[in-house]
Amino acid sequence: MARTASGTWSASTSVSGVDEAQRIRTNYGPGTNAGFGSRLLAFFVDGAIADLISLAIVRHYPPTGWQNLISFGAFLLMELVLISITGQTIGMRLLRIGVLKADLSGRPAFKWVLLRTVLLAAVIPAIIADETGRAMHDRAAGTATIRTGKPQKRG
Repeated sequence: MARTASGTWSASTSVSGVDEAQRIRTNYGPGTNAGFGSRLLAFFVDGAIADLISLAIVRHYPPTGWQNLISFGAFLLMELVLISITGQTIGMRLLRIGVLKADLSGRPAFKWVLLRTVLLAAVIPAIIADETGRAMHDRAAGTATIRTGKPQKRG
């Protein structure tokens, strides 16, 4: 993965002549782009957790149209806080994927996580991907959703 002069991630040709985009598309394992299926499943897990949070908040109140909005807000707040702090949401952790800077040097700055979250709220940028499978909300924020591999054992 290479960085262009503008500082964004782009596909490039390596010294050996292997197209980087092809390598990312075909290789699996830690450090490669997470597939659409695992990202979608993590999204559903996080959505279910947000629904449980909204149910806990509104369970003492008569049914209103606010539950969906509270659930959406809880989802976006979880994304923003957890990715800023740990680089993963609960769903991402379960599926062994995470968010890093596009150059894979570490977690992105809060402002980029905020931009990524706002674009995720718009939905469309999150489902449109480039030739490497990287979603547009990640490209715009200079991040990459990657496979993290097996969780490290502590001890």
